Amino acid sequence: MKIVLIFCIFIYSSLYGGNKIKSKVFADNIMYTKLLANSYSTTPKRAEFLGVNEYLKSIKLFANDKLLVDIETSYYLTTNPIFKFAIKGADGSKIKAEIIDNHNKIATISNKIRYVSASFEFKNIYPKKTKRKPWVDIEDIDESEVKKRYKNTKFIKGDMDIYAPDVASNGGAVPIEIRPNIKVKSVTLFTTNKKNQMKFVCKWTSNSKYKILSYFIKFKLAEAGYARVVLEAENGKFYSATRFIAISLGGGDQ
Repeated sequence: MKIVLIFCIFIYSSLYGGNKIKSKVFADNIMYTKLLANSYSTTPKRAEFLGVNEYLKSIKLFANDKLLVDIETSYYLTTNPIFKFAIKGADGSKIKAEIIDNHNKIATISNKIRYVSASFEFKNIYPKKTKRKPWVDIEDIDESEVKKRYKNTKFIKGDMDIYAPDVASNGGAVPIEIRPNIKVKSVTLFTTNKKNQMKFVCKWTSNSKYKILSYFIKFKLAEAGYARVVLEAENGKFYSATRFIAISLGGGDQ
């Protein structure tokens, strides 16, 4: 039986204690999963100030011990970051997550998948396209880190929908949802810092057996700036899109 899975992951590390994971499958074969863990997610500058250096390094998500997605992460995630996934073609009776921090400490949690009679619906809380005119010129952004990862790769515009607020209420926790219109091998997210440099946030690499329909994350954005998304498609092509986001309260610790 093939089903569509929705994964909602809340990350909390040992700093705040307690990891929990819950999963349920709706009547329309959509699985909704929550994973709770804690992560302080300190930047190097903040870590030096606080005397605490902690952030997530990677996350692996499994269904019945079959890898669904492998995530490379960084300190540009928000403190206590939230991930969500919608995955088609996976099934199972148990969901499991393996969380590794920058000190190579591993936390593994799992739980049974519960079935319910209700149906599930996507809720588009954030706009699909921004109506706000950017006041930070995209041509002024330093994309050295993007080029370092992708070298001379030629990007095709679009082939994805990006949902994000026009104005985020908190630069330390900016939500973004990415919905590819094609089947992809990986999705990479970058964000701009205070020096208008694109910095790596995280990279999702999915199992080729499954199709991830939606990715959600909260990340740090310094003042007003851009999120840059790169899709690596199964056809070998690379797609790219940017989204300008303004900040109403402070900025990410960058």
